Amino acid sequence: MKTNNPFDSPLIDTGFFTSTVDSAIAREAIRAFFRFMAAPAWKDVVIGPTTPLVNNPSDALLDEYIRNNSISTLHPVGTASMSPVNASWGVVDPDLLLKKASGLRIVDASVYVSVV
Repeated sequence: MKTNNPFDSPLIDTGFFTSTVDSAIAREAIRAFFRFMAAPAWKDVVIGPTTPLVNNPSDALLDEYIRNNSISTLHPVGTASMSPVNASWGVVDPDLLLKKASGLRIVDASVYVSVV
């Protein structure tokens, strides 16, 4: 929900699967994973399936699984790096002043000394 209340949770749209090619790539990644795990090297490691996706599932089943189980491994905060005052890289200087701007300080969880 879009709101002006700073205490409401933010609306973060990751844009997952906004293009048909996104779903096709995700389906192929899952199928490639199963082909990989079927290799003889995994014979004594993998003892059975853990998902309903075995036996070459349909595109529709894969699409449903992907929609219901996709998450971001990237955190939507902590992406603004701090750098020395005169460095050409970074978003803020050590005083948390936004570079290439005047009088704007960023003090929140978007700024880290080193973005992991």
